[in-house]
Amino acid sequence: MHKKLFLYAVTLLILSSFIVLGENLETYEYIKVDDKILVRQGLFFDEPTSFFFNFSMPSDAKSVSLSVDGVYVDLNNTEYYQVRESSHILLEYSTSLYSDDSSVFFSILSLYKSDTLSIRVILDEEDNLRYKAIPGEIITSVYPAYYMVLSDGKSIIITWIKENVKEGEEFSAYILLEEKKEGINNAFLILLALLLLLVITRAYYSYKNQRIESQKKVSSKKSPAKKKKLEILDYLKEDEKQVVNILKKKKGSAEQGTIRTVGGFSKSTLSRILKELENRNIIVKEKKGKKNIVRLRTK
Repeated sequence: MHKKLFLYAVTLLILSSFIVLGENLETYEYIKVDDKILVRQGLFFDEPTSFFFNFSMPSDAKSVSLSVDGVYVDLNNTEYYQVRESSHILLEYSTSLYSDDSSVFFSILSLYKSDTLSIRVILDEEDNLRYKAIPGEIITSVYPAYYMVLSDGKSIIITWIKENVKEGEEFSAYILLEEKKEGINNAFLILLALLLLLVITRAYYSYKNQRIESQKKVSSKKSPAKKKKLEILDYLKEDEKQVVNILKKKKGSAEQGTIRTVGGFSKSTLSRILKELENRNIIVKEKKGKKNIVRLRTK
């Protein structure tokens, strides 16, 4: 907002000075905004004038408007407009054909015999001239070289002033801009962060699954005998379970006679039970003198 007010104030100051002096003035103003140029082309007469206002615009011109003495008019023809007894004409439009990332360039033909021709370029706030002006150096960023450079504190303003300009006289300008360093695209950074997060997540779950599998293997190695034993006990008959329980209460071993007395088994029944348990590797019988010692297998 402050920038616009400053520019309007400077424009009014320049125009008022020429009008007071009673001169015809032709102005061109090129305002760079990002990759577009806003163009303002004006004619100011010291007295009301009638003529055909011939103008040409680039093929991509947009937001075209024409005002005569401060009143906007309908444009039925994009090549000329018949001006009748008017003292102020202003054509405005936008285009992308007068600039790129590293330069501003344009060429104009004076539309009317003017006492003064004023051309002004207002660069974008992020733009800088490629070469700094150094006294005694020939290198310059602005062509033609007879120009004035000002600043409103934010933007660089370049101005050319020509006097006694003939109708159809050509003027071309070329401005070299400092090349902007390309930053890393935000979308690329977001994509990179997501990919990194995905890799970390997959690595974490892979490590977690490996630990679980490793723990399962260790667990299966530690408890096969116990599992096997439990499976055998599940399939024991009641009298076989009774014998095993008696041995457990006797801390894993007992005399055969003790088992028969505690369990109330007959000799033949107990012999059959012990033989079956021995065949299944659940117990082992040992001869100790005249007595038979029965033990539970630990493995």
